[in-house]
Amino acid sequence: MIVPIAYNEGILSEPTFSIYLTSAVTEEDNTGDSYIDFGTPVLNGGTPLYIDVVDNDPWWSATLNGIYFEDDPSTLYMIDAKPALTDSGSSLISGPYAEVMGIRKILKTYLSTFYNVSGWGPIFPCSDRSNMPNFYLSYGDYWFQVRPEDYAVKIDWTYDECAFGIDVYNDAHWILGASFMRGLYIVHDHTNMR
Repeated sequence: MIVPIAYNEGILSEPTFSIYLTSAVTEEDNTGDSYIDFGTPVLNGGTPLYIDVVDNDPWWSATLNGIYFEDDPSTLYMIDAKPALTDSGSSLISGPYAEVMGIRKILKTYLSTFYNVSGWGPIFPCSDRSNMPNFYLSYGDYWFQVRPEDYAVKIDWTYDECAFGIDVYNDAHWILGASFMRGLYIVHDHTNMR
């Protein structure tokens, strides 16, 4: 990662990187606020929840081991623990085939109508987001909320169509991109490996 290198070169005063992504202000222009900080995090009165990274993992991973849908307590699934990393360069939540397809299967039950497109999966009216549940991922032994306005991504402004921002990557680990990170202030503290 670039932060330790920048710190060792004297470019940064401390080896810390943080990012905050908001949801789009308007879908027409897809604007929103994003903040990137190097150095001491600016938390605006909040207290950070630090998650220790997996030992000797160059990708700053923690463990993801559960999925829960807010509106149905019977949907608490403890899954095989896999490494997961936050990635500001990724738009989607990407993970193992069985888990991703399981999430999509449940979410499809909330859709009024959909059709499948190769590479996107189900395409549906964006108005269906108002009926879709929040779901939670157990990441680093803490439950994090993922909201429909973040995981149901608008892909066509003319026809008001959305797709799930959840995709299959590989069976070895998860990548938690913008669909997961929106609304979270993510701090990478290289000094304390958390």
